[in-house]
Amino acid sequence: MKEFRSEFSVKKMAKVLEVSRSGYYEWDGRLPSPRALTKLRLKAEVVPGVLIFSS
Repeated sequence: MKEFRSEFSVKKMAKVLEVSRSGYYEWDGRLPSPRALTKLRLKAEVVPGVLIFSS
């Protein structure tokens, strides 16, 4: 929804997707979870086509 806010209203998207506007805004303002932060950190360490083992 966030990606399409410039094209469609949150109200209309929420109705089509059958989600609440308040739930969307709550999600939008939420800080990333510890797991999400770990995934971002790991993704930044991955080099495409290279497998690195550390001991």
